[in-house]
Amino acid sequence: MTRRLLVVAEVALALVLLVSAGLLLRSLQRLFAVAPGFNAPHLLTMQVQTSGRRFVQASAVHQFFDRALEAVRAVPGVESAGFTSQLPLSGDFEQYGVQFESSPNDDPRQDRSALRYAVTPAYVETMRIPLVRGRTIEALDA
Repeated sequence: MTRRLLVVAEVALALVLLVSAGLLLRSLQRLFAVAPGFNAPHLLTMQVQTSGRRFVQASAVHQFFDRALEAVRAVPGVESAGFTSQLPLSGDFEQYGVQFESSPNDDPRQDRSALRYAVTPAYVETMRIPLVRGRTIEALDA
């Protein structure tokens, strides 16, 4: 009796795992079919960390990235280049609390925060993100 019960439990568990795997695969297939909002082919990304004594001052960091961006743009075959603090769909973000004088947030359950994404002026064009309305980012926007 115990052996039969164990076999039934194993078969039921195997069936649950198979159905779960099928649902996961179908969800992933649908997820990959959704347009991400940018044109990924022919894009190359890399991550750069600025740390250490050399980058203590913000001006040194800005100067480093300005030089790096010009160097990347000078590489033969590069059509466009831009920098961002977080890549799309990477899960990375910088979150900052927001306070409004006109409506103070006394309830800690209400999340008043803003996500910050720092980008260079050519980022939108480099990622081929379609401009729906407004204008692109310019150097004077900094």
